[in-house]
Amino acid sequence: MSAPILLGLRLLAAITLYAFLGWSLYLMWRTLQAQIEYVSAQQKASIKLGLFNSENIFEFSETTELFIGREPECALQLEDITVSARHTHLSFHHGHWWAEDCGSKNGTRLNESLLTLATIITNGDTITCGNTTINVILPE
Repeated sequence: MSAPILLGLRLLAAITLYAFLGWSLYLMWRTLQAQIEYVSAQQKASIKLGLFNSENIFEFSETTELFIGREPECALQLEDITVSARHTHLSFHHGHWWAEDCGSKNGTRLNESLLTLATIITNGDTITCGNTTINVILPE
C-alpha cells in the first residue's frame, strides 16, 4: 500500500474512534439527565387527615405512602374495633394521592361510595374506615 492510502485509513480510524467516544459520552449524559428528571418527579407530598367531629388533625409530610388501621405500624392508628389492622392504603404517585382498600372486612368508603379500586382523592374528600370518618386536607 502506498503511504497516502495508509495515512488516510489511519485518519479514518481515528475519526471513527473519536466519533464513537463522543457518541458514547452523549448517550451517558442523556441517560443521566433522564434519571435526574425521574428522581425529581418522585416528589414527596404532604397530606393532612382530620378525624370527623374531632379537633385531631394529623399531618404527614415528605411521604409517599401511609396506612390507616389499628395496627401500631400504621401511620394513622385508629382505636375503632370495626377497623381492620391495615384498613386503607394511601399512596402518592403520578402527582396525586390515591386511596385503596386493603381487603378490610367492613370495606373502605370514599365520599359514601364503596372503594373497590385505587382511586384519586382530592381536597375535602371523606374516607370512612369502619365507624371512623376521616377528612382529607391537601395542600393547594
